Amino acid sequence: MVLMENYSILRCRICNSKVTRFLDLGRTHAPEEFRRRSELGSPINTFPLGLSYCPKCGQVQLSHEIPPDVMYKHHFFYDYSITKTGDKHYTELAKLICKRYKLTKKDLVVDAGSNTGKLLQIFRDMGVPKILGVDPATRLVRVARKNGIPTMDSYFDTASAKRIVKSRGQAKIITCNNVFDHVTDLHEFMRGVRILLREDGVFVVEDPYFATFFKTLGHVVYHQQLDYILVKAFAKLFDAHGMELIDCERIPYHGGSIRMFIAFKDVYKVSRHVQEFIDEEDRLFRNEPAALRGWAKRILAQRDDMVRLLKKLKGQGKSIGAMGASAKGNCLLYYSGIGPKTVDFITEKSNLKIGRYTPLGIPIVKDEVLFKRQPDYVLLLAWNFSDELLVKLRPYTSRGGKLIVPIPKLKVVG
Repeated sequence: MVLMENYSILRCRICNSKVTRFLDLGRTHAPEEFRRRSELGSPINTFPLGLSYCPKCGQVQLSHEIPPDVMYKHHFFYDYSITKTGDKHYTELAKLICKRYKLTKKDLVVDAGSNTGKLLQIFRDMGVPKILGVDPATRLVRVARKNGIPTMDSYFDTASAKRIVKSRGQAKIITCNNVFDHVTDLHEFMRGVRILLREDGVFVVEDPYFATFFKTLGHVVYHQQLDYILVKAFAKLFDAHGMELIDCERIPYHGGSIRMFIAFKDVYKVSRHVQEFIDEEDRLFRNEPAALRGWAKRILAQRDDMVRLLKKLKGQGKSIGAMGASAKGNCLLYYSGIGPKTVDFITEKSNLKIGRYTPLGIPIVKDEVLFKRQPDYVLLLAWNFSDELLVKLRPYTSRGGKLIVPIPKLKVVG
């Protein structure tokens, strides 16, 4: 293990006040680090993993960061287009945006953090042909371009926004799905939004919602997610850039997320939902330091419960596989100390990951291997898609296999 340079985040990413750390999960590698066989045994670059909060504005954020190029240029394999759940979710999102904001063939839609371009493809299929993706993950950009989705191989910032305006004009819609909480510099990103967005445009953000995470433990802390979204704190960020949160809603995606609609001030009516979210957060975090410390203990207990169960089963001679080589699952295994002596293999649908290994050496194989090997237990590492996976795994459970769902509450199914 190599201890990387200290990338501590000592100040609030929104208001620049000093922050206080309240959760320590040890150290872990880049979330999407999946190794070739030849790389096994080489040093693992690790970074501290924990959370801090801002006593002034209430922002919850990582205590340390990983340089973005390490995560997105060198170690990023996530393709959100491969699940039925994701396909349905983004189809419904595109329909909602087209209807609510009356998009036409002349309107430009830009997706910041566009991945393989699935959402933009849906917009195009719905009759909105002016689309553009922006993403720094070169592997995924190649896939998007191969699929006919115009995509800039770049981070979204003021420079990329200016290039887009110069070549394509301003955007009616900017989407940012499970990416805004990954952004290194929130203020630079928002300056880019102001440059690119039309006066009547709307910036649409989806990310896991920390208030839901706080109540259900249905998510995990990992380095890609720098910010743990709360409406009250982020409303202040938007306000600082001459914009306002005009509406927000809960969505079930990724274990409990929030969808936010942001526009320039006084262009759209602000929904009552915004204040309702803020009021609920005020109640939930009335005594923020004590509430967060108590929550941190629950997160550590959640991890420890899973480790005890896996070690108990392995001690009984049971075979254990896993399904879903997700970034969150990869980190969960590492900071829990779970390697190939406990989990025999991980099955995966994405060709980008099949044939690789976790940093500790667990092989990633095709989903079909699970049904051939029929282990006694399967750990669901893509628990946020558990409904879809439970259906897929019926042939496995019908033959006596059992499923371990680690998040939000440890349970054995089957």
